[in-house]
Amino acid sequence: LPGTSQFMAFVHEIRHVEPDAPVCVVDDAVEQLPESIAAIPRVHFVKGSVLDKDTYTRAKLADNKVVIVFPTHPGDPSSDGTTRVAVDLILDTVTANTRVLHVLVSPDNDWMFSHLASTAVMETLEVLAIVQECQDVHSADIVQRLLLNTQDANPMTVVPERIVGWTWQDFVTYALPAAEACRVEINPFAIIKDGVPQLCPSRTARIEEGDLLSVIALTGLDWAAFEEALVRARA
Repeated sequence: LPGTSQFMAFVHEIRHVEPDAPVCVVDDAVEQLPESIAAIPRVHFVKGSVLDKDTYTRAKLADNKVVIVFPTHPGDPSSDGTTRVAVDLILDTVTANTRVLHVLVSPDNDWMFSHLASTAVMETLEVLAIVQECQDVHSADIVQRLLLNTQDANPMTVVPERIVGWTWQDFVTYALPAAEACRVEINPFAIIKDGVPQLCPSRTARIEEGDLLSVIALTGLDWAAFEEALVRARA
């Protein structure tokens, strides 16, 4: 349990996009959920241990869409060791249909997860936003809005098919007329090659087979239809 306010904010954001998403908390430090959390519909609780195989069964981890591992002691880098054990055991339990995310306290410990199919989210994300705000006014608010499901548009990862072979300049150039034709709001954001994002690609960077694209768009974007509009706009 990452904390009452953080958990409630998490549920609020998730359910803005997936209103019926059930959430299960697995924790061995609390006997029961706080009343404010227990009162939220479709929130479940399993008291159990990281090292107890039965915990993974009772939590039905293999049936989950996403499993998130929070540090046992926020701010303590040694918690990353416990997180490493939990991630390893969880990956042995779930299938490729379940994403595993872990909150990393210290970037120095990222090496422990280098060969695991789990995505790290830095615990100090708010510190990074503060530092950036010191350098560039409004940037913290921009990043926050970008990550919130309840405000404006969000990053969306899409799979290019019909525009494979295009340069980044091609994509950016025809995105606006295609958006106008489809009556949607969308902005190119990044190319993802071999899992590594390029946030400011060269205009000559080529979109290749196996690449992913990150775009900023409102919920419900029909990427397939938009990609067809891109091709028509370029014709």
